[in-house]
Amino acid sequence: MFTYGSRLFKEVKGLRSKRDGITEQDKAKVTYLTKFEGMEHIKIVLDKYNVHYNRKKIKVQLKGMSPVQYRTHIQTAA
Repeated sequence: MFTYGSRLFKEVKGLRSKRDGITEQDKAKVTYLTKFEGMEHIKIVLDKYNVHYNRKKIKVQLKGMSPVQYRTHIQTAA
């Protein structure tokens, strides 16, 4: 089992970047109470969070819509 502070988890640092929308703080938030079974499990959890953050999470800056909803709204308004 691995926790956020473990050496193995820190190796994942190079796999994600701010460009992907996931930061070190996001990794800590997502994984704070999660027990990991290995590197693949860590990658799966981070990928799921990345999809949630970039496609489903409602954001105030986007008028209370998810990024996908906002894009659709802008395209239909134009």
